Amino acid sequence: MIKDVFVIAGPTATGKSKFSIDLAKKLGGIIINSDSMQVYKNLRVLTARPTIKEMSNIDHFLYGYVDGGVRYNVEKWCKDASKTIEQSFEKNMTPILVGGTGL
Repeated sequence: MIKDVFVIAGPTATGKSKFSIDLAKKLGGIIINSDSMQVYKNLRVLTARPTIKEMSNIDHFLYGYVDGGVRYNVEKWCKDASKTIEQSFEKNMTPILVGGTGL
């Protein structure tokens, strides 16, 4: 069975969040953050993280879940993202990775 993973990447303010939400609704998907700064709790405003309203209708993962005082890196993100992707497949959901600074 082929398992699709979609990746939406690009600069800030290009409509990635809206596009990913529309795609997730169409495909029965979830959205997984792949922006290196949006993993941090403390950087909501500085990183143009999706709003609470935008995140309310589609499940979003790996946004704001790391404290700014914690050393975090791409290896840790890969483990977290892989686990989230596998869980989405178990629920027959399509994972959509979204971010401006690609992890």
